[in-house]
Amino acid sequence: MKKLNTNILQRRTQIRILTFFLLLSFSYGCFQHFYKVSESDQLQNEDILKFQDENKMFIVHYLDTKCLLKDPYIVDNHLKGWVDTIPSATLKNLESPETILEKHRYHKNAKLDNSEIANMVHFYVDQPFQLYDSLDISTIYINKIEITDKNKAATLFSWIGPPIVIGTAIAIIAASSSSSEPAPPPPTSPNSEYTSCPFVFTTDGTQFTFEGEAYAGSIFPSLERNDYMLLTGLKPIDGKYHLFLNNQNKEIQNTNLTWLKIIDCPQNTFVVMDKHGEPQFGTSLQLPLSVVDDHGQQQLDKVSVADGVSYFSVPEINSNSYTDELVFTFNRPEQSKKCKLFIRARNSILLDYALLKYTQMYGDNYEQWYSIVSRKSGKKLSQWKSEQKFPLEVYMEVNGHWRYIDCFNPCGPMAFRNDVLNIPIPNNLSGETMKIKLTSGKAFWEIDQVQMDFGANLQLGQLTLKPESAVDQNGEDVLGLLANDDNQYLVQPAVGDETEIIFNAPELQSQMNRCIFLNSKGHYKIIGNKNEGHSLVYMYQFNLPGRFTRFVHENYYSLVGTN
Repeated sequence: MKKLNTNILQRRTQIRILTFFLLLSFSYGCFQHFYKVSESDQLQNEDILKFQDENKMFIVHYLDTKCLLKDPYIVDNHLKGWVDTIPSATLKNLESPETILEKHRYHKNAKLDNSEIANMVHFYVDQPFQLYDSLDISTIYINKIEITDKNKAATLFSWIGPPIVIGTAIAIIAASSSSSEPAPPPPTSPNSEYTSCPFVFTTDGTQFTFEGEAYAGSIFPSLERNDYMLLTGLKPIDGKYHLFLNNQNKEIQNTNLTWLKIIDCPQNTFVVMDKHGEPQFGTSLQLPLSVVDDHGQQQLDKVSVADGVSYFSVPEINSNSYTDELVFTFNRPEQSKKCKLFIRARNSILLDYALLKYTQMYGDNYEQWYSIVSRKSGKKLSQWKSEQKFPLEVYMEVNGHWRYIDCFNPCGPMAFRNDVLNIPIPNNLSGETMKIKLTSGKAFWEIDQVQMDFGANLQLGQLTLKPESAVDQNGEDVLGLLANDDNQYLVQPAVGDETEIIFNAPELQSQMNRCIFLNSKGHYKIIGNKNEGHSLVYMYQFNLPGRFTRFVHENYYSLVGTN
């Protein structure tokens, strides 16, 4: 692939990252910095020279003694250099309670800057040495080598963590539950691991907007599907739209295409793209008359306003109820033949985290299991997801019986997503009201707003834009991997992989409003762990309908207590 001008790309990337980080730190006031620690069995002198170019500080440890190692080098399997005292400020940073207790976190602000601990090489040796003297130690006496680097991925994720913590806490406090004991919130530590699809960011030239996650839940190739996401922060910059795909999880993300769907409509028009790629317009939206949960309690106030104070139930101790149900009652106009159900919702962090823990239970058998499951058809895997209550299923009450209508696909836990289903009304449905039921696994979804529309759909055209350029974090041109629906994929296998995608922005007519949707398609693979897990025979029980739902219910308190 063609190499682009990396100097220009690096400058633009630096400006974007700097602006992005500043905006996030000012927006949330709790911006955090993290570093990672990697171990090495041995180093070559080339590695030492590379670390010196990176201005790393070298520390040598013997028992409880630690000293600064100046001008280190390795020759004939001997580590050599000059032993000196560690500057008092650095020693304070290394030995401070904050450094010891807040593992893999550092501070960089006006009051405290201990960022140097994120750029060090530590040698742990079994041979004593003298201060203010030359060091000459055979590498066989080096027990361990630790290298610290800034963890840009965890640092970036830290800005997403606070709003999720707040939103989840509000939801749990607000959620109605018959349990006498309050439930703790799901884990939301910035350095926790989750399964999540590619993060989508947009910019208007002055700030960045985190839009959501592309093709959520497509964890096997046969589950690959088109996904349609409304982009609220995308504005033209010199006639171009700039969009970013970012991998922030231990996954291999494979993106087939990224197109933009553009609909120009009158001002104040509400439109959502359904899962089939059809725009559905809200022309006469109405809120439900009542919303009743499976305990018979009213939840109307939690789903009437798009404010993040959402309905979210939690598993109850000593309960055999593994699913969640909400029943909505709407006014129904006479002679209505169709309706559109609009929701604003997202998956819970709990579902995301439980799915990760489930895959980790396979341990060393994970790759074998993944290979077996990958050969199954998308229809069979979708059926398994449905049996485990991952989707948000929709039922309509017809003559006293609940009839299955359709479902909303998972959309990930990081941002609320608007979605819609176009629902035909049966001829034998009678009455001035209609009842709709939403059901899923207990605590799998957060529901922020639900509305119904019985009005006719607007007939407005849409324009499909293919990208004109796409450049990854290495400056490589990857446009050919994203422009068409084919077997070519943009593969993002590592945390921190990012691709900037640029589109031409058509001119917008006056008095019109532009709605832009990202049409993405792809799948991702969760990277399994290497720990000892359960046998495939034991894990076979998760093929049974509802077993994963019961697993989350049974392990809720241990799951939310894990950080």
